[in-house]
Amino acid sequence: MHGPRGRFLTLIIVPHAGARTWNLRIPVRSMQVAAVLVVAAALFTAVQTVTSRVARMRAAELAAERSRLQADLALKQAQIEAMAARMQAIETYLGRLRELESDVHGLLGNAPRPPGQGAVAPSDGAGTGPAAGDHLALATTGRERFPAPSRGGPRLAPGADGAEIVARLGLLEQESAARLDALAAAAQALEDRLDYLRHRPQGWPVPGPLTSGFGWRRSPFGWSREFHAGIDIGGAWGVPVTATADGTVVYADWKPGLGRTVIIDHGYGFRTLYGHNSRLAVRTGQNVRRGQVIAYMGSSGRSTGPHVHYEVHLWGRPVNPLEYAG
Repeated sequence: MHGPRGRFLTLIIVPHAGARTWNLRIPVRSMQVAAVLVVAAALFTAVQTVTSRVARMRAAELAAERSRLQADLALKQAQIEAMAARMQAIETYLGRLRELESDVHGLLGNAPRPPGQGAVAPSDGAGTGPAAGDHLALATTGRERFPAPSRGGPRLAPGADGAEIVARLGLLEQESAARLDALAAAAQALEDRLDYLRHRPQGWPVPGPLTSGFGWRRSPFGWSREFHAGIDIGGAWGVPVTATADGTVVYADWKPGLGRTVIIDHGYGFRTLYGHNSRLAVRTGQNVRRGQVIAYMGSSGRSTGPHVHYEVHLWGRPVNPLEYAG
């Protein structure tokens, strides 16, 4: 190193084979600058490498996040479409429920209501049937009519979002539950009406001519007036006599004046009586159905010839059987 303060660095190059020697003078400051540049270049390269690697990692993370978001969006869209389809199915189901409920209401409106909405009437002293208090009387099961069904809430606008669909689904589910409860109650009321119709006297116990009507008449055994608590239906000996409604036989034996007699308790305040039979086909305590043979026509008891004396009692009082003939 030469010069003041050593500002130059001399490099001596000695080739082989005795060639001429070369001297190279390099300023020290140049060497320092070169060293700084080398270090800076190395640092820059390192920084560039790290930055490039971080950028690649960030890009990969962003791509993964974008894929996840796209998958979430697709899932949410599928869920919204599924909820929309479910809502459409519920609305269709509700429409059918409304129609069925309307039909049930129509049936309930057309069906006859059970008579008497209170306690059993006191026993009667008229007619030949037993007093109403002799046996258990069934209470009526009539129900009040339900109000007409509504038409549901507002429908969704096109392009509704998930929150709207969820809110609408909640309303539809509430309406479905209410409709089901109302329909179950209406179905029970309809079943009660059908049960009443099965136990309500209808028609005549035998085919044949009406030989004596209901009400006051002249006695066939004299000139005195008497109250005829039923109707007389003429016919041939041995014609089958059938029950006019479902019920329970509460009397099947000989009865003074009426001969061999069957009395059926139908519930709902109804009882029917069939008298002057030649023989009986049922026994006391037996359950019978409408149209079932319970006896055979005859002329037992106080009678002028083969016929059936038929009575209908409502809450212990005789009523005109012709009102129940249809």
